[in-house]
Amino acid sequence: KNKVKKQLKPIVFIFVIGLWILTGCNSNKQNDAVYDTLTDRYGNEITRPQKIERIISTAPSNTEILTALGLGSHLIAVDQYSQYIEGVNSDIEYLELTNPDAETIINLKPDLIITSGINSTENTENSYSVFEEAGISVVDVPTSQSIEDIYADIAFIAELTGTVEEGNTVIENMQEQINDIAAVGKTIDTPKTIYFEIGSTP
Repeated sequence: KNKVKKQLKPIVFIFVIGLWILTGCNSNKQNDAVYDTLTDRYGNEITRPQKIERIISTAPSNTEILTALGLGSHLIAVDQYSQYIEGVNSDIEYLELTNPDAETIINLKPDLIITSGINSTENTENSYSVFEEAGISVVDVPTSQSIEDIYADIAFIAELTGTVEEGNTVIENMQEQINDIAAVGKTIDTPKTIYFEIGSTP
């Protein structure tokens, strides 16, 4: 008996190590998803899963774009300021804008996390590295500085999520609405001064 036990020990050890390696490899992949590459808004080559069904948005600007593209039903969590955006389901998780809970996000098993320049803090950068180590695709969209930037954001997120046609439609509708407003503006004889605040800090 002792001889048999001694012979079995190396076999069991090899089996356990092999199982651990396989488990570790699988934990870095989202259900063996197939990935491809594209260029992000910073000009960097990034990877994304070809099949995207579960999306987390960490900024209202990205959430607005995703819902406009018809992807509201794919959102499984958003930042707390996105909860009232039309198209966002009321029964999903809400995250802190600048300090999202890493454990909550990983447990949601997203295919894709779309972040924004407004999320860039020391805490969030550390959290996002944890997500990437867990095999989750994290894509950052820079803070827009102009309407043209917004068009580029829409086009990029549409390409990222496989909704290019919908993205083109959203951009065309925006351009039409802006042109209509500009046409009305040209008819105003006495220009008005407007104060518009988008944040409480400079």
